[in-house]
Amino acid sequence: MLVPKRDFIGLEGVVHLAAGGETPLLARHQAAFQPFGADKASGLARREGFDQTHARVRAHLARLLTMQPTDIALLGSASEGIAQVLSALDWQPGDTVVTAENEFPSGVYALARLRALGVELRTVATPSHYLHADDLIAACDDRTRLVTRR
Repeated sequence: MLVPKRDFIGLEGVVHLAAGGETPLLARHQAAFQPFGADKASGLARREGFDQTHARVRAHLARLLTMQPTDIALLGSASEGIAQVLSALDWQPGDTVVTAENEFPSGVYALARLRALGVELRTVATPSHYLHADDLIAACDDRTRLVTRR
């Protein structure tokens, strides 16, 4: 779905080509967040409203993805998601992780801490910031537990 530039916040006179953590917000995002933010900021007095919004969002996402709300986790950032996945796996010495050399620093830092557990971090070259899936697959072996690419 194409959204007119005027629906975004702060893009007057700007050509915005970046994505990821720098993606501009839609005005409707801000409008949706304001009551949620007010509930969250009010502490226990409005915790019920915060929890209800959280439950509604999870239920909506679950319907869109044909999942159960309990299968949906809302996290603060992609970095937090990476950390959650890494901590959920039972890493063993000799396990390997494959990633691109131009992975976001926050992802690389989280992966690098696995070295203390004896996990090998393999980085695949990304000439001109391009990486083909076959290059990632070629770096895998029978001990590869995770392949990550931004």
